Amino acid sequence: MNVDLFLHFGAPPLIGAFIGYMTNYVAIRMLFRPLYPWRIFGIRVPFTPGIIPAHRQELAATMGRTVGKHLVTAEDAGKALERDAVQKELSEIVDDKVTRLFSTEYGTLNSMLRPDEQRWLDDAIDVAADLLSKRIGAYVESAAFGDSVRKLVQKLEKGLLSHTLEETVSADVQEEVLSHLRVRLDDALASSEAARLTEAFVSQTVANALTSERRLDEILPDPVKQSIFSLVDKELPALLERLSERLQDPEVRDRLVVRLEGVVHEIPRSLGGLTGFLAGFVNPEKIKARLPEFVDRAGTEIAVWLSDEQTRGEIAEQTRGRLNEWLQHSLGELAAKLSEQQRQDMLCFLQHEAVRVLRKPETPEVAIKALHATAERMHQRTLQSLLYQVLPRNTVEHMHATLVDGILDSARSPQAKDVFADIIREQLVHLCYDRPVGKLEDKVPLHIRDAVPELAYKQVLEILRTELPALLESLNVEQMVEDNINSLPILEVEGMLLAIMRKQFVYINLFGAILGFLIGCLNILLHLGA
Repeated sequence: MNVDLFLHFGAPPLIGAFIGYMTNYVAIRMLFRPLYPWRIFGIRVPFTPGIIPAHRQELAATMGRTVGKHLVTAEDAGKALERDAVQKELSEIVDDKVTRLFSTEYGTLNSMLRPDEQRWLDDAIDVAADLLSKRIGAYVESAAFGDSVRKLVQKLEKGLLSHTLEETVSADVQEEVLSHLRVRLDDALASSEAARLTEAFVSQTVANALTSERRLDEILPDPVKQSIFSLVDKELPALLERLSERLQDPEVRDRLVVRLEGVVHEIPRSLGGLTGFLAGFVNPEKIKARLPEFVDRAGTEIAVWLSDEQTRGEIAEQTRGRLNEWLQHSLGELAAKLSEQQRQDMLCFLQHEAVRVLRKPETPEVAIKALHATAERMHQRTLQSLLYQVLPRNTVEHMHATLVDGILDSARSPQAKDVFADIIREQLVHLCYDRPVGKLEDKVPLHIRDAVPELAYKQVLEILRTELPALLESLNVEQMVEDNINSLPILEVEGMLLAIMRKQFVYINLFGAILGFLIGCLNILLHLGA
């Protein structure tokens, strides 16, 4: 009886619950199963494959549209960028990247490229070398380059010429140079070549002087002329005194008597037809006999006359006047009064004396002392003042202009341009192929390295804010999601959906069981009421 009662009242609800549960379970399974259509005798069985496999593309398109238009939007991405956590993470990422960028040890540029990319580097070197060569060539040809060269040369000259000789050449160097010259001068002045050059110099100097129309008064400096006149005033009294002494010398008087006897002997011959006429009045033999007495008396009188101060003053005045007359003539005019042989003898004498002085043992030492004394006097003088004193007027300015023009002409020549182009290319090749880049932190100043992360972060953030909408649009998230879902195996799609709705499916099955149970209970109530 109890079994009948159970079957009568308990079986309907339980069977209803079972039917409701199984119905929902089968319905859920039919969403995914079967995976492929079933066919019987070539006829597709209805409801195969399951709903999701059958409508997979529609599911993918719907999910892509939902994600692209509602889940991942430019507005949502922009809002996400403004979050503190996102900006902090972005800042850390940028800082880490920049730190690694500066701390990485890099090799040469060509080592960073693949073999097939090497030609790009070669092309870049050619283009850069050609561009730099043209730019440098255009600048060298410009007026600005000329002005820069002039200013640079002027600055260098000003800095160099403002130094004194002592600052430019140290005392040790000067002494070393003088010692070297002392050794070299001994050999040089004693050589036959020095004698030949000296003779040639004297010959050329004399030739130039004889052909010059300049008067001696114009050639000789005033101090030299004053020295000549002073020498005459100083030496003339001694010279006259020596002449007086010579006239008192018996040997000199005897020579004068012999000369006068010869003159007396020649007198009759010079008279010609008057010889017989004068023979009655003049006796040459008596004159000869009286000559010694005459010479003695005349010599004494001349000596007394030469000793007189007035006489000496007159002679000095006459000598000065004669010297002044000579000074008004050119050497050529004075030499014209000499015979050719006399001029040759004078030239040989000057050449011989010059060589003799040159080969004196004391000449090298005198020259060294003169150089040393000259250097001592010039120690505290600037190089500029020395150049202006030694060189002719405007020579320094002319040298400056010549130097600048020479630099510009050389820099602007085709050869210089070719050299510049070769140097630029060689340096670029060396920089790219031979010289390792190394660590950027060793080449970039610290304050720049510290500023780069913040600057890079701001630039990246600004780029994301500005370009993210266009970037998302170009990415086409909707199509990307659709393509990815279509490319997944159907079992993975099933697993993805089950992972999301597994718990909901369990509740649906339980709800079906409860509903079937209630229907079974309702059926019992309806049966009892009937």
